[in-house]
Amino acid sequence: MSINNIVLCKIDNIISDSQKRLDVLYWNNFKLDFNEHSRFKVVPLKEIGEIRTDTVGMQPGLLEYYYPFKITYTGNVVLKDCVSTEKCKSFKLVKEGDLVFSRINCCRGAIGVVRDFQNDAICTNETHIFVVKDKNVMAEYLQIILRHPYYQDLILTKCTGASLERMRFSESALLDFMVPIPDKKKQKEIIELVKANSATIEKHKLAIDKMQKDKNAYLLSELGINLDYDVIDETFYSVSIDSFKEDKSYRFDFEFNKPSFESIENIFKGKYP
Repeated sequence: MSINNIVLCKIDNIISDSQKRLDVLYWNNFKLDFNEHSRFKVVPLKEIGEIRTDTVGMQPGLLEYYYPFKITYTGNVVLKDCVSTEKCKSFKLVKEGDLVFSRINCCRGAIGVVRDFQNDAICTNETHIFVVKDKNVMAEYLQIILRHPYYQDLILTKCTGASLERMRFSESALLDFMVPIPDKKKQKEIIELVKANSATIEKHKLAIDKMQKDKNAYLLSELGINLDYDVIDETFYSVSIDSFKEDKSYRFDFEFNKPSFESIENIFKGKYP
């Protein structure tokens, strides 16, 4: 039972089994078990597909280089800079349509689907690669289901590790994970609905970001301050070593050297004292 985010459990449950976990997330009891109440058949993932373990070194015809990938919290698979074949022969290889899980961050949404242009991308053992074998199940549907907050919580309760930030979702836990499987028509309907909803959210997000910038620009213009404060290109920038040679007290911290700060003195040239 949960009262004001405080999770209670009987001490008898712990005393009776020395292997019982004590972390709060494990003992979080859900008011409604979706799987028990689902009107669709609920099956473990191991009945739908299998884990892919193919490595680069196992391939008959090797490429000159391969692209590693990462999985974002938003569920996107993003390619990184390529690496030579000699450096990645022990890396696992993914194929188009594979469902990929970050062992550490899949409980935070890092579950993605490999696209056609990402075929033969690579990853370390910190990523699970799940191949959907059942032709009646769509990988995109599984991704949507497993990234739902309810299932994210369930995944987290099955993760193990010494610290919350580094808890991992094992292969056995993944294969035993239960999900409801509607017919393919319903799966497609869910996928299209989620895509449309996501597009609407993104559209409004962009509009809100523009309104925020317009509001900030209006404030400065009303004060008579000419200050270019767009930080889009300020994630990376260079600092000249000559600056340190000329000024022994020159600051080296990140914020002080942001390009937009070059125009900060314009604040003192406004309409008002």
